[in-house]
Amino acid sequence: MTNNNYNASHKLDIINICIGENIRKKRINAGISAEKMAKILKISIRLYHKYEKGTSEIPHNILWNIATVLAQDINHFFETLPEGRELRLFAKEEAQQLLWCFSHISNQTSCDNLSKLIKEMAVMP
Repeated sequence: MTNNNYNASHKLDIINICIGENIRKKRINAGISAEKMAKILKISIRLYHKYEKGTSEIPHNILWNIATVLAQDINHFFETLPEGRELRLFAKEEAQQLLWCFSHISNQTSCDNLSKLIKEMAVMP
């Protein structure tokens, strides 16, 4: 049974989301499609998208292989992990709901546009 609505059991791991976003950015910068990356890693495109969206935890060996394919130090995928206040914010139920909803937007252009809109609306220091 598929549930398209958020509930508390859908809590996302912000670390997985940050790592996935960093992988996506580095993959795009390298000019490699998600389909090609999935094929190189010998996994389904669906699973690969889950890794980039942060909805599935990336096994260490897959993360190592991604770093190798992208010619990146594996530590680069951990560059934007939240700390302190930001990490506490992601523990809040409202933040979890927003993350869950955002992670289920299938169109990458829509994700990018929504992210840009939210950044413009937010009071950035």
